[in-house]
Amino acid sequence: MNPDGSFESVRDGKTLTSTTLNNPAEPDSTIRKKAGETHQGFVGNFAETVDTDTNRKFIDSADFQPNIYSDSQFCKDEIQKMAEAGDTTSLCVDGAYAGIDNVNEAAQHGIKLIGTAMAGKETPDLVADFVIDDDEQTVICPNGKKADRAVYSERTESYHVSYFKNTTCKGCPFAACGNCPFKEHKRVRSGNISRKMIQRAEIQRTIRSDEFEENYRFRNGGEAIPSQLRRNQKIDNLPYRGFLRKKMGYFLAITAINVRRALRYAQEDAKKVLESIFQLVFTGILVNFDLNSQSD
Repeated sequence: MNPDGSFESVRDGKTLTSTTLNNPAEPDSTIRKKAGETHQGFVGNFAETVDTDTNRKFIDSADFQPNIYSDSQFCKDEIQKMAEAGDTTSLCVDGAYAGIDNVNEAAQHGIKLIGTAMAGKETPDLVADFVIDDDEQTVICPNGKKADRAVYSERTESYHVSYFKNTTCKGCPFAACGNCPFKEHKRVRSGNISRKMIQRAEIQRTIRSDEFEENYRFRNGGEAIPSQLRRNQKIDNLPYRGFLRKKMGYFLAITAINVRRALRYAQEDAKKVLESIFQLVFTGILVNFDLNSQSD
């Protein structure tokens, strides 16, 4: 504050980072922009195991970190936990978790990472049919034509390729219908392509298949938990401050969801047992009544 009562900024706003102290009462909180909105504080993550036979589910893994902890890193941590536990089941995740690197890392541990969408700009579907030969440093298009020029960039791990329009691309059905993923110039069609782009296009194609429709319900079922945390546990407005306190509050809220589910499942099992006992008793009464009728 200046002597005249006015305020003067100590630091230029452009130099502020996501970890800059923004609230003295919450020194560990961070700021992050996601989906066009600014979020401040902390972020929680969880993994839910579902029994496909009974449709019963429990949250068996959870984490709580400052807000700048990325979705991709949460996914890497969960893959590592599953690998250490020897779990080789499928892991259904949101698109922000299902990056190419995470898909490959999961595959190394025998885990099938299923993303209901892919974050970022969609890769053209035709890219999935390109073939890259790193030994020959050549790129072959879906029409079976080798690129007239292919230059590899170690920095981007991609090839910049060019195809002559009047010779190599002549009669190409994909170019004729406008499906070629490369940009059209006066004499050539050119663009960048990499193994990651090809793999991404393959994943996008798989996501659209009927095989993955069954997995969508597991992903959609996971959306109910954040809603419960906000409506029932008021997780966004915990009445205490500090990273450790809020982390404990988050884990208690997760535990509460599991306890409610366990009680509901126990009630369902008890109901089935009572129904079985009643059926046995009723059957026994009918048998005795029938025997007595025959004796008379």
